[in-house]
Amino acid sequence: MKISFCIFLSLVLSTFLYGGTIYGIILADTKDPGLGNSNDLDQKNISKEINIIGEQIGYEVALKVFMNENLRKAPIEAYIQSLALDSNDIVIFYFSGHGESNMMNDRLLNLEQGEQLIFEEIKSSLDCKKSKFNLLLTDCCSKPPVDAAGSYTKSTSPAKMEMIKNNYKRLFNHQGTIVFHSSGLEKASFANKDGGIFTQSFLQIFRKHIETEPLPSWLPILQEVENQTVKNADAIWEVQKPFFKTVNLTEPQY
Repeated sequence: MKISFCIFLSLVLSTFLYGGTIYGIILADTKDPGLGNSNDLDQKNISKEINIIGEQIGYEVALKVFMNENLRKAPIEAYIQSLALDSNDIVIFYFSGHGESNMMNDRLLNLEQGEQLIFEEIKSSLDCKKSKFNLLLTDCCSKPPVDAAGSYTKSTSPAKMEMIKNNYKRLFNHQGTIVFHSSGLEKASFANKDGGIFTQSFLQIFRKHIETEPLPSWLPILQEVENQTVKNADAIWEVQKPFFKTVNLTEPQY
Protein backbone atom coordinates (compact mmCIF):
# COMPACT_ATOMS: atom_id res chain seq x y z
CA MET A 1 0.00 0.00 0.00
CA LYS A 2 1.19 3.52 -0.79
CA ILE A 3 0.34 6.01 1.93
CA SER A 4 -0.64 9.62 1.16
CA PHE A 5 0.47 12.59 3.23
CA CYS A 6 -2.32 15.22 3.13
CA ILE A 7 -4.98 12.70 1.72
CA PHE A 8 3.88 11.04 -3.54
CA LEU A 9 13.95 10.08 -14.54
CA SER A 10 29.54 18.76 -22.98
CA LEU A 11 30.01 15.15 -24.02
CA VAL A 12 31.84 14.11 -27.13
CA LEU A 13 29.93 15.54 -30.11
CA SER A 14 30.18 12.27 -31.98
CA THR A 15 28.13 10.48 -29.31
CA PHE A 16 25.00 9.25 -31.09
CA LEU A 17 22.50 6.41 -30.70
CA TYR A 18 21.55 4.68 -33.93
CA GLY A 19 17.80 4.35 -34.17
CA GLY A 20 15.54 2.54 -31.79
CA THR A 21 12.42 2.93 -29.71
CA ILE A 22 11.77 3.76 -26.08
CA TYR A 23 8.90 1.63 -24.84
CA GLY A 24 7.31 3.39 -21.89
CA ILE A 25 5.01 1.15 -19.83
CA ILE A 26 3.13 3.25 -17.27
CA LEU A 27 0.82 1.79 -14.61
CA ALA A 28 -1.04 4.25 -12.37
CA ASP A 29 -3.88 3.72 -9.91
CA THR A 30 -5.70 6.98 -10.66
CA LYS A 31 -9.06 5.85 -9.20
CA ASP A 32 -7.84 5.40 -5.63
CA PRO A 33 -9.88 7.77 -3.39
CA GLY A 34 -6.86 8.86 -1.37
CA LEU A 35 -4.00 8.70 -3.88
CA GLY A 36 -5.66 8.96 -7.27
CA ASN A 37 -4.72 12.59 -7.91
CA SER A 38 -1.15 12.02 -6.73
CA ASN A 39 -0.74 8.91 -8.90
CA ASP A 40 -2.21 10.72 -11.91
CA LEU A 41 0.28 13.56 -11.45
CA ASP A 42 3.12 11.01 -11.19
CA GLN A 43 2.16 9.25 -14.44
CA LYS A 44 1.86 12.56 -16.29
CA ASN A 45 5.30 13.68 -15.09
CA ILE A 46 6.95 10.37 -15.96
CA SER A 47 5.22 10.24 -19.35
CA LYS A 48 6.42 13.76 -20.11
CA GLU A 49 9.98 12.84 -19.13
CA ILE A 50 9.96 9.75 -21.36
CA ASN A 51 8.94 11.91 -24.32
CA ILE A 52 11.74 14.36 -23.49
CA ILE A 53 14.23 11.48 -23.35
CA GLY A 54 13.09 10.24 -26.76
CA GLU A 55 13.42 13.72 -28.24
CA GLN A 56 16.88 14.24 -26.77
CA ILE A 57 18.39 10.92 -27.87
CA GLY A 58 16.61 10.70 -31.22
CA TYR A 59 14.46 7.68 -30.39
CA GLU A 60 10.86 7.05 -31.25
CA VAL A 61 8.61 6.78 -28.19
CA ALA A 62 5.95 4.11 -27.82
CA LEU A 63 4.05 5.02 -24.66
CA LYS A 64 1.45 2.69 -23.19
CA VAL A 65 -0.45 3.88 -20.11
CA PHE A 66 -2.60 1.51 -18.05
CA MET A 67 -4.94 3.29 -15.65
CA ASN A 68 -8.59 3.44 -14.59
CA GLU A 69 -10.47 0.37 -15.91
CA ASN A 70 -7.45 -0.66 -18.01
CA LEU A 71 -5.29 -1.24 -14.95
CA ARG A 72 -5.85 -5.00 -15.16
CA LYS A 73 -3.46 -7.93 -15.12
CA ALA A 74 -4.39 -9.63 -18.41
CA PRO A 75 -3.94 -6.63 -20.77
CA ILE A 76 -0.71 -5.56 -19.04
CA GLU A 77 0.84 -9.03 -19.29
CA ALA A 78 -0.41 -9.44 -22.86
CA TYR A 79 1.12 -6.13 -23.91
CA ILE A 80 4.50 -6.96 -22.39
CA GLN A 81 4.51 -10.41 -24.01
CA SER A 82 3.64 -8.86 -27.38
CA LEU A 83 6.65 -6.54 -27.40
CA ALA A 84 9.14 -7.44 -30.13
CA LEU A 85 12.21 -5.58 -28.90
CA ASP A 86 15.42 -5.02 -30.84
CA SER A 87 18.89 -4.91 -29.33
CA ASN A 88 18.93 -1.10 -29.54
CA ASP A 89 15.55 -0.56 -27.84
CA ILE A 90 14.96 0.80 -24.34
CA VAL A 91 12.21 -0.10 -21.86
CA ILE A 92 11.06 2.22 -19.06
CA PHE A 93 8.54 0.56 -16.73
CA TYR A 94 6.84 2.67 -14.05
CA PHE A 95 4.19 1.89 -11.44
CA SER A 96 2.47 4.38 -9.12
CA GLY A 97 -0.12 3.04 -6.72
CA HIS A 98 -0.53 0.64 -3.83
CA GLY A 99 1.81 -2.30 -3.26
CA GLU A 100 2.35 -5.15 -0.84
CA SER A 101 4.70 -8.07 -0.24
CA ASN A 102 3.89 -11.70 0.43
CA MET A 103 5.44 -14.55 2.41
CA MET A 104 7.71 -15.32 -0.56
CA ASN A 105 9.10 -11.77 -0.46
CA ASP A 106 7.52 -10.99 -3.81
CA ARG A 107 6.62 -7.38 -4.55
CA LEU A 108 2.93 -7.17 -5.43
CA LEU A 109 1.57 -4.26 -7.47
CA ASN A 110 -2.13 -3.70 -6.77
CA LEU A 111 -4.42 -3.26 -9.79
CA GLU A 112 -8.15 -2.80 -10.36
CA GLN A 113 -10.72 -5.37 -9.22
CA GLY A 114 -8.39 -6.73 -6.53
CA GLU A 115 -5.88 -8.05 -9.07
CA GLN A 116 -2.13 -7.98 -8.47
CA LEU A 117 1.02 -8.18 -10.54
CA ILE A 118 4.15 -9.82 -9.18
CA PHE A 119 6.94 -7.39 -10.01
CA GLU A 120 9.56 -10.12 -10.29
CA GLU A 121 7.49 -11.79 -13.03
CA ILE A 122 7.31 -8.53 -14.98
CA LYS A 123 11.08 -8.17 -14.68
CA SER A 124 11.61 -11.75 -15.82
CA SER A 125 9.39 -11.21 -18.85
CA LEU A 126 11.36 -8.12 -19.84
CA ASP A 127 14.68 -9.88 -19.19
CA CYS A 128 13.71 -12.42 -21.86
CA LYS A 129 13.43 -9.66 -24.44
CA LYS A 130 16.35 -8.31 -26.48
CA SER A 131 16.28 -4.69 -25.31
CA LYS A 132 19.56 -2.92 -24.69
CA PHE A 133 18.57 -1.12 -21.48
CA ASN A 134 15.71 -1.46 -18.98
CA LEU A 135 14.80 1.09 -16.31
CA LEU A 136 12.18 -0.33 -13.91
CA LEU A 137 10.68 2.01 -11.31
CA THR A 138 7.99 1.39 -8.68
CA ASP A 139 6.58 4.08 -6.41
CA CYS A 140 4.50 2.16 -3.90
CA CYS A 141 4.64 0.53 -0.50
CA SER A 142 5.75 -3.03 -0.06
CA LYS A 143 3.86 -3.92 3.10
CA PRO A 144 0.34 -4.77 4.31
CA PRO A 145 -2.03 -1.77 4.46
CA VAL A 146 -1.68 0.66 7.36
CA ASP A 147 -3.59 3.84 8.11
CA ALA A 148 -1.84 7.18 7.97
CA ALA A 149 -2.69 10.80 7.40
CA GLY A 150 -1.28 11.88 5.21
CA SER A 151 8.96 21.77 -15.63
CA TYR A 152 11.67 20.56 -16.93
CA THR A 153 13.62 23.86 -17.56
CA LYS A 154 15.65 24.06 -20.77
CA SER A 155 18.48 26.52 -21.15
CA THR A 156 18.38 28.88 -24.11
CA SER A 157 22.14 28.53 -24.55
CA PRO A 158 22.94 26.37 -27.62
CA ALA A 159 26.03 24.98 -25.89
CA LYS A 160 23.99 24.06 -22.81
CA MET A 161 21.29 22.41 -24.92
CA GLU A 162 23.94 20.39 -26.76
CA MET A 163 25.37 19.20 -23.44
CA ILE A 164 21.90 18.21 -22.21
CA LYS A 165 21.19 16.27 -25.40
CA ASN A 166 24.51 14.44 -25.16
CA ASN A 167 23.91 13.66 -21.48
CA TYR A 168 20.58 12.02 -22.30
CA LYS A 169 22.33 9.99 -24.99
CA ARG A 170 25.08 8.91 -22.60
CA LEU A 171 22.69 7.70 -19.88
CA PHE A 172 20.46 5.80 -22.29
CA ASN A 173 23.34 4.28 -24.20
CA HIS A 174 24.06 2.10 -21.16
CA GLN A 175 23.34 -1.61 -21.37
CA GLY A 176 21.73 -3.75 -18.68
CA THR A 177 18.88 -3.28 -16.23
CA ILE A 178 18.18 -0.91 -13.33
CA VAL A 179 15.48 -1.78 -10.80
CA PHE A 180 14.53 1.00 -8.39
CA HIS A 181 11.79 0.58 -5.76
CA SER A 182 10.50 3.47 -3.67
CA SER A 183 10.84 1.40 -0.47
CA GLY A 184 12.20 -1.90 0.78
CA LEU A 185 10.17 -5.03 1.34
CA GLU A 186 7.49 -4.67 4.01
CA LYS A 187 8.05 -0.90 4.12
CA ALA A 188 5.87 2.11 3.31
CA SER A 189 6.06 4.81 0.65
CA PHE A 190 4.59 8.29 1.01
CA ALA A 191 3.14 11.08 -1.11
CA ASN A 192 2.08 14.69 -0.79
CA LYS A 193 -0.01 17.07 -2.90
CA ASP A 194 2.77 17.19 -5.53
CA GLY A 195 2.91 13.43 -6.08
CA GLY A 196 4.98 10.53 -4.78
CA ILE A 197 8.02 11.55 -2.74
CA PHE A 198 10.17 8.99 -4.56
CA THR A 199 8.99 10.09 -8.03
CA GLN A 200 9.59 13.75 -7.19
CA SER A 201 13.09 12.94 -5.92
CA PHE A 202 13.92 10.80 -8.95
CA LEU A 203 12.87 13.43 -11.51
CA GLN A 204 14.57 16.27 -9.63
CA ILE A 205 17.92 14.47 -9.26
CA PHE A 206 17.80 12.94 -12.75
CA ARG A 207 17.24 16.36 -14.35
CA LYS A 208 19.91 17.99 -12.18
CA HIS A 209 22.55 15.52 -13.38
CA ILE A 210 21.38 15.88 -16.98
CA GLU A 211 21.76 19.66 -16.80
CA THR A 212 24.95 20.00 -14.74
CA GLU A 213 27.18 16.93 -15.01
CA PRO A 214 29.71 16.73 -17.88
CA LEU A 215 29.75 12.90 -17.74
CA PRO A 216 26.61 11.69 -15.93
CA SER A 217 26.46 8.11 -14.70
CA TRP A 218 23.57 6.12 -13.30
CA LEU A 219 25.09 5.02 -9.98
CA PRO A 220 25.56 8.55 -8.53
CA ILE A 221 22.03 9.43 -9.67
CA LEU A 222 20.53 6.38 -7.97
CA GLN A 223 22.46 6.98 -4.76
CA GLU A 224 21.44 10.64 -4.63
CA VAL A 225 17.78 9.80 -5.29
CA GLU A 226 17.94 7.29 -2.45
CA ASN A 227 19.37 9.90 -0.07
CA GLN A 228 16.98 12.64 -1.20
CA THR A 229 13.94 10.42 -0.75
CA VAL A 230 15.03 9.58 2.80
CA LYS A 231 15.54 13.28 3.52
CA ASN A 232 12.18 14.33 2.05
CA ALA A 233 10.33 11.63 3.98
CA ASP A 234 12.08 12.69 7.16
CA ALA A 235 10.87 16.26 6.57
CA ILE A 236 7.27 15.00 6.97
CA TRP A 237 8.20 12.86 9.98
CA GLU A 238 8.09 9.59 8.07
CA VAL A 239 10.65 6.88 7.30
CA GLN A 240 11.09 5.80 3.67
CA LYS A 241 14.22 4.22 2.21
CA PRO A 242 14.29 3.31 -1.49
CA PHE A 243 16.11 0.26 -2.79
CA PHE A 244 17.87 -0.15 -6.12
CA LYS A 245 19.92 -2.80 -7.87
CA THR A 246 21.67 -3.00 -11.23
CA VAL A 247 21.99 -6.07 -13.43
CA ASN A 248 24.86 -6.26 -15.93
CA LEU A 249 24.93 -2.47 -16.15
CA THR A 250 27.63 -1.32 -18.58
CA GLU A 251 28.57 2.28 -19.30
CA PRO A 252 29.15 3.36 -22.91
CA GLN A 253 32.76 3.53 -23.99
CA TYR A 254 33.85 6.65 -25.83
